[in-house]
Amino acid sequence: MAALEVLQSAQRATLEFTAALEGSGDLKAGESVDVAWNTPWELTTLELWRGPARDGSFAVDVLAANLTQDVTTYLWSVPDNDSQDTPFQLRLQKGDRPNECAECVASTSSFQIESAASRQTSPTTDTPSSTPAAPSASSRPALSREVQLGVGLGVGLGIPFVVTLIAFIFLCRRKRQRRQHQIQQLNNVHRRQQELMPERDLRFSTGAYSSVSRFSEKSYHGPFEFEDEPGKVKPGWERLFGRNGLPFLAAPEKAKDTRGLLRH
Repeated sequence: MAALEVLQSAQRATLEFTAALEGSGDLKAGESVDVAWNTPWELTTLELWRGPARDGSFAVDVLAANLTQDVTTYLWSVPDNDSQDTPFQLRLQKGDRPNECAECVASTSSFQIESAASRQTSPTTDTPSSTPAAPSASSRPALSREVQLGVGLGVGLGIPFVVTLIAFIFLCRRKRQRRQHQIQQLNNVHRRQQELMPERDLRFSTGAYSSVSRFSEKSYHGPFEFEDEPGKVKPGWERLFGRNGLPFLAAPEKAKDTRGLLRH
């Protein structure tokens, strides 16, 4: 029993970590780490040091302060790290003063903490996740061939259709122009007939007077016996003509008979 107490007191004579972090690699944010140590002091403080920074300063987080001598373990939850280049250290220090002596401080070696964001964005080496990408690359040529075939069929079938449509439109336009030309000709003929109708009516209305004028002209067979000169009646023959110089037809003879009856 006495030997065990001597051994324990000898172990407590030095402040040190018993569960060292060296060789464990970078720690991952969010995981739990068992930290153990020995201390000869009645009060001990556990700290997390971050740094040094570019200006040589350190950021200190107190994990557990003034732990008694019988408490020599601590379950540490690794925090997230914003900067992958910043080193970390766990540090033990005598809780009560004076605490500036060399035996009053113990530290671990520097280590890195891998952030959760860097683990999500880091490439994985799982083969099942990378194998589905292979069919997509091989399917691109097939898809392009289908597209090319569709474009070729569309162009091959579209050109005859376009040519047929243009020919149909041309024929319809030509037929319509021909019909308009025929209608225009009919309108011109009808307009010409309407223009000629007044001249025809004038000729028809003056036909009776033209016969009278021809009667007074010189006969083709020579002068009649009652003509003295062409167009003049001989003296004594006036009773055969009216006041206007036109010959009586049948009415003067009836009038002559009537006058003879009245004398009786």
